[in-house]
Amino acid sequence: MRPTLVVSRDELHQEDDAVIVAVTSVIRPTLKSSELFVAAAKPDARGSGLLSDSIVECWNILTIDQRFILRRIGRLSGGMMHKIDGCLKAGLGL
Repeated sequence: MRPTLVVSRDELHQEDDAVIVAVTSVIRPTLKSSELFVAAAKPDARGSGLLSDSIVECWNILTIDQRFILRRIGRLSGGMMHKIDGCLKAGLGL
């Protein structure tokens, strides 16, 4: 089991599929424009539920049946989600 970030709106995945992006704790020295570093101890990430520094890979997008989402471990701040928006745009070439 590994953490992911649900990026689809709540009302879109209540009964059907959810759009997610991968989260990894493998920290690379350089990031892609479609990746966001999340420092677990920083105020913006405190509610995330992440136990260690992580990278949100907004280029690694999946659609899954929402029944595979076992539980919510946390939530990113509004500021972090704004940064995620930019990374998603970069990852999708928008």
